[in-house]
Amino acid sequence: MATNWDAIDYLWIAQYGYINKFLYAFSPLFPFLIRGLTYLTRSYLLSSFIITNIFGYIFVLLVYKYYGFKGSLVLSTFPVFVLYSTIPYSDDVALTFLVLSLNLEGWLSALSLGGAIATFYNLAYTLPSFLLKYRRKIWYFIPPLVIGGIILIAFWIFTGSPFTFFSVENKYWHAYFTTPWCQAEWILNCYDYFINTFFAPCFHLSPLIYLLRNYAFLAFYIIGTILFYKKSKNMFLTLYSLSIILPLFFIHGWPSISLPRLLLPAFPSLLGYADIIFKRKAFTVIYIAISFFLTFFFTEWQVLAFFA
Repeated sequence: MATNWDAIDYLWIAQYGYINKFLYAFSPLFPFLIRGLTYLTRSYLLSSFIITNIFGYIFVLLVYKYYGFKGSLVLSTFPVFVLYSTIPYSDDVALTFLVLSLNLEGWLSALSLGGAIATFYNLAYTLPSFLLKYRRKIWYFIPPLVIGGIILIAFWIFTGSPFTFFSVENKYWHAYFTTPWCQAEWILNCYDYFINTFFAPCFHLSPLIYLLRNYAFLAFYIIGTILFYKKSKNMFLTLYSLSIILPLFFIHGWPSISLPRLLLPAFPSLLGYADIIFKRKAFTVIYIAISFFLTFFFTEWQVLAFFA
């Protein structure tokens, strides 16, 4: 069940390529890694799980290196990260490249940012925030822009339009930018289609629950961003996090249902809670206990209601 939805599309691309137009919504790097490892494992499914879990560990180790034990514990026990670092999704690969791009310097940072965009197209929205990191050294934007250009040219060659990603997202996932009110209206009014078409009958939740869940996650990340800035005074990482968070107030369609996952690249926001969680031993125990419970709950929710 954990290989349904996006996971099965990545596996399909790895095995057969972009044979259907809707597959162009998915970036190429993760399927490419799966295909490469499959020469050794002889199993696309096994390769996808190995890559996801290895990059998940690498990401946590890098967070430990750059942000310390507290930050790595907060992130490694965050329920949404635990779920999506286990099933074969591309998030761990993108997060690994992101943490490198945020903390390395010069061309290594630029190449890592390009790798992140090649893993998850929407991360291109974070490019303006890197002006604070690279400052006047605008040549460091060459790698991500070249990678983006190659992707657009590939779209043009194979589909006839460099903007296929946007048309596919709109056609198949009803994804485009709108107002927060229209986003809420879409979630609340998609009840019959959303529930009856995709969700297993054993685990139905009303659209209102999904809407409230979205607002809770957005509020949690925004508060974390404020706490992070108050502690670190790091304007670059603050603006980077906001470049992930704020567009999600305006996204329409199926991506709005996946908002907790789409917030994961704003992981510096979660670091803002580290001092509070570790202020007292009791707070740490409470956080770990809540994370353990929510990890079990979210996993059951996703597997039974979303992947079944």
